[in-house]
Amino acid sequence: MEFFLIDYDILLKFGYLGIFLISFIGSLFIFFPAPYFFPVAFLSLISNPWLVALSSATGATLAKFLIFRASFLGRKVINKKMNKRIKPLDNLLSKYGGLMAFVAAATPIPDDLIYIPLGVLKYNPVKFLVLTFIGKFLIISLIAWTSKYSLPFINSFYNSSSDLNYVAIILIFIFLIIILYSIFKFNWEKILKK
Repeated sequence: MEFFLIDYDILLKFGYLGIFLISFIGSLFIFFPAPYFFPVAFLSLISNPWLVALSSATGATLAKFLIFRASFLGRKVINKKMNKRIKPLDNLLSKYGGLMAFVAAATPIPDDLIYIPLGVLKYNPVKFLVLTFIGKFLIISLIAWTSKYSLPFINSFYNSSSDLNYVAIILIFIFLIIILYSIFKFNWEKILKK
């Protein structure tokens, strides 16, 4: 069974190591990460959601840390004139870089937009690693546990034919669409600037 270019039979065979690798490889793609949330949701149905989230968050965080560290090299190509111009950004990131790293990790925004400037400006690597892991673990745990608890709920609606159940399912889908629409309609650039 394949969905989003993931072979779920292989995922079942390799379990936590498989989700670690999928999350790691998926997070290495700069600005266009591979969607590893679907394998997380799938594996959480049959495995411990905490361990799924831990494995996935570890893989994703390590990949983002590699991107962050690689962007450290960007500071070497900045000349003195440009260094003067980015000084205010450097000051901003030294104050709020941790919060920005956490928010980028804990939300579905393109986090590389935050991580690469943090690396170029040589933000504290230990803080970056810890805050990124916490953010990734929170969002992935939310996905894992939502998946785990939604299956019995969906099954109960599927096995029942009450009109009230159909209304509830429609309302859940409408609510989900509103949330997804809101996430993608927010101007994250303006929010992060504030």
